Amino acid sequence: MPTYFSEQRGLRKGAGIVELRILVRDLYNGLVEKEHLKEWLGYHCVDAGQVPGTAGSDPGHDVVLEVGRADIWPPDPVGGNWSEDAIFDFLQFVGEKVSTAIPDTGRYHNYNGCGWHDEDFTPEPARGQYVDRVNKVLSRYADGWEMKAGFEIVERAPAGMEGLLTIKLPANVGTSTRRRVQSAVEKFRRRSSTRDDRRDAVRDLGDVLEPLRKQAGTHLSSRDESDLFNILNNFDIRHNNETQKKDYDPIWLSGLFYHYLAMIHVLTHLIDRKQQTS
Repeated sequence: MPTYFSEQRGLRKGAGIVELRILVRDLYNGLVEKEHLKEWLGYHCVDAGQVPGTAGSDPGHDVVLEVGRADIWPPDPVGGNWSEDAIFDFLQFVGEKVSTAIPDTGRYHNYNGCGWHDEDFTPEPARGQYVDRVNKVLSRYADGWEMKAGFEIVERAPAGMEGLLTIKLPANVGTSTRRRVQSAVEKFRRRSSTRDDRRDAVRDLGDVLEPLRKQAGTHLSSRDESDLFNILNNFDIRHNNETQKKDYDPIWLSGLFYHYLAMIHVLTHLIDRKQQTS
């Protein structure tokens, strides 16, 4: 999907909760029309009436049992004035129920044009298509969100930073470092992350950078190296002492997070290149 001109120039504001409710309503109706929820909801037969799917006669029971809330069934995000949490929970739940009928595994009921009664289903390609469509909706809501392949909803990376979340660290980077970086990324981006979680994620990336300090000195000037750790040590991120600045705007954490993540990639690749040529 292209990045349209108004988005590139920052002229388009993110959709609000009202628009999101409408988009989610239409998305759900589209799933029903395409029969991507047929396995779960069942289907109507002119002879047998409503034939239940895996949800049985009361799909709402599944919703309450699995999600733990009774306010997202029947699905009416607009009329029910759903909150952001309700919408996100619903999108995650529905993703688990989407499936594609396997051709020629059921029977065709020709009486009164009833249609094909599918019996066997498979998750793909319906679930992949679902995630793609959800992401088109979420990418334009507020500051931008993203649904991952496992239906987890996380904060979307700022424009131009998406590659930092997928690029691989060099082969010589240890398993422990890889895990710490991945853990920091997940902690920062998760939907429920608090300011403390984000601060911890920034600190964790700083801790990954610390062992690279001496090696970084071979690639950075002493002033650049000092600046790299100045914010960590002089703001309320790391050592938590009285001289640190505590009243900074939390929005800075996002900039710091992606800055340190970028520096980890830059330094580890520079070090890897040096090792390969030495």
